[in-house]
Amino acid sequence: MTFAELRSYVRLQLSEETEAWYENANIDTYLKIAIKRFVKKTKTVIFKQTITFLNGTSIYTLTNPILKIRGIVHSDPNKPPMKEVAYEDWKGLTDSEKFRENIFYIDNRTLEIHLPSQLENGTVELEYYGRATDTNAESLIDNSDIKDEYHEAISDYALYLAFKKDQEVSQANASLQSYLAWEREAIKETEMEEVNPILNDWDSGISNPHRNSTFIQDRTVL
Repeated sequence: MTFAELRSYVRLQLSEETEAWYENANIDTYLKIAIKRFVKKTKTVIFKQTITFLNGTSIYTLTNPILKIRGIVHSDPNKPPMKEVAYEDWKGLTDSEKFRENIFYIDNRTLEIHLPSQLENGTVELEYYGRATDTNAESLIDNSDIKDEYHEAISDYALYLAFKKDQEVSQANASLQSYLAWEREAIKETEMEEVNPILNDWDSGISNPHRNSTFIQDRTVL
């Protein structure tokens, strides 16, 4: 289901065929709120990004906001697992120390990852749970980053918001309970996936021994 189809589905559940009462912009707002909540709570959207080192460069742009790192893998199999550190630790180290410790720092405010500037001739592969925003919400549906099976959950929460605004208490509660059931199911699925090995399915087909989950941190600010 595309975002436009999801909007039409919500409109149908509201017993509307036109924009007489709910404009597209209203439904889109509810859908985006629903998408942001669902992605934040369930961590069901996984992104992968390859960063190629440029000698002397330490700051690289992330393609999406990060909720939680699943793994970061260096292309050199002899390198130890990269470790994430807080800004306070990062700023207190020299470039040589950052390189020796093989660490990185993520700034979600600027959508940047900071790597040791002395890295060269290689790449790192990032795998992370992405965060939904007003900007990427539509594409998360259109590209099936949020699985089709969970589109009903998104519509349920959007309906809950619409019914709540209209003070349709019983319908709002029914939609919310349906959504929460989907949310719990999605959380269970994510928890099951997190106990399995990750970063084995990159296009290279190379399994990397340097998985590291000890530094995993949640970033829950919307």
